[in-house]
Amino acid sequence: ASGIDLALLRPGRFDSHVVIPLPDERARHAIIRFHLGTACADDDLSAIVVRTAGATGADIELLVRRARRRARRASRVLLPADLEAVLPILVPLSPEARRRAAVHEAGHAVVSIALGLGAPLEISVADAVRSDTSSSTMGTTRLEVSNPGDDIDHLARIKLMLAGLGAEESMVGRRTSGAANRPRRSGGTL
Repeated sequence: ASGIDLALLRPGRFDSHVVIPLPDERARHAIIRFHLGTACADDDLSAIVVRTAGATGADIELLVRRARRRARRASRVLLPADLEAVLPILVPLSPEARRRAAVHEAGHAVVSIALGLGAPLEISVADAVRSDTSSSTMGTTRLEVSNPGDDIDHLARIKLMLAGLGAEESMVGRRTSGAANRPRRSGGTL
C-alpha cells in the first residue's frame, strides 16, 4: 500500500484493504518448488532462494520459465545451474555505499523514535544490489507503528520520509538522489 495515494485508502473508498508483502525466504522456496514441479526435486536450492530476496511470485515464475527455456535449448533436463544462470547479477556494494545506506536507514529510525511514531523492528543494509534494475534498494527500515491510521501528523510523515536524506547530508556531507521508497512499517504504511 506504500505506493497508493492515502486518499484512496480512507474509510469509505474501498470496503477492504489487502496488503500482500513480498514473499519471505520460506515462501520463495515454496514458490520456486511449485513452479519447478518435479524438476530439480532432489537438489538443494537454498543458494538460489537467497538470491531471490526482494522478488515477487511473478518474478520467480519468470525466473523458472527462463531456466526451463535455457535447458530446453540445450536439449536436456532442467538443472539448478540453469536457475543460477538466469538469476539477476548482484553487484557488491562498496564499504562507502554500505556506510551511506546504514546512515540513511539509521536516520529514519532515529527520527521515528524522536517523533514518537514507532520503534525500529529491523534495519537492514544490503551487501549487493541487482544490476538489472535501477530501483534496487540498498537498505530498509521496518518500524513498529502502534496506530498507523490517519491520526499520524502529516508533517511528521514528511520528516520521517526525509530523515534518511538528512542523515546522509549531516553525517556524510552530501545526500544521494535515491530515497524514493518509504521506510517499511509493520501495522501500516506511512
